[in-house]
Order: sequence, then structure tokens, then C-alpha cells
Amino acid sequence: MPQDPLPLRRIDHVRFFVGNARQSAYFYRNAFGFDVVAYAGPETGVRDRASYVVQQGHIRLVLTAPLAPEGAIAEHVRLHGGRVWVDDRPGGGSRFVVELPIRPEPGNAGAEAASV
Repeated sequence: MPQDPLPLRRIDHVRFFVGNARQSAYFYRNAFGFDVVAYAGPETGVRDRASYVVQQGHIRLVLTAPLAPEGAIAEHVRLHGGRVWVDDRPGGGSRFVVELPIRPEPGNAGAEAASV
């Protein structure tokens, strides 16, 4: 068996760059039962971004959004974009849909959606 090229022992958190950190924290709290355990933003002296830390057991996510249209985080969100939503069908279950932008090629209109 080949040796693991990246032997991780523990992950402290996973950071997501999002368009709206407050809305994302609200969603993770209400849809998945995460607790909001920390915040950093203008009120705490961080001027270029807002971050919410949400946690459920040993899972910790940092949801970070830019506060201005320029800067590295804003550029990352702009370049990668995409969106995630849930199609909820009463009595029929739920379906997560992930839309990822792709660089248009000749004859390709733009983004594609895929169900997860």
C-alpha cells in the first residue's frame, strides 16, 4: 500500500470564503445544528472581513466574507463564486445542489449545476 503523501493527524478547522458570512452562519446553525462560537469583524477591530466560527462536536468551520469589493478574499469569492442550495421536497427528502462556475469555452454558456 502506498504511503499517504499528506498524513494529517488532526484538522483544527476548515475555512470557507463566502459572499455573506452572517447568512452562512445562520444557515449552518439552523439547518445543521451548529453553534456559533466566535466572531471577528469591524466590531472587534478586523476591518477587511467578517468571520464566524461555527462548531458541532469536533467539527469547526470558519465562514469568512470580505467587507469590501477589493482584496484577496473578495477576489477569491469573485473568481470561484458558485452557490449551494437545498431543494426540499415535502415527503420526498432533500437534495443539495452545488453550482460551480466554469470558465466558458467557445459554445459553453457558463455555470453548471450538479446534485450531491
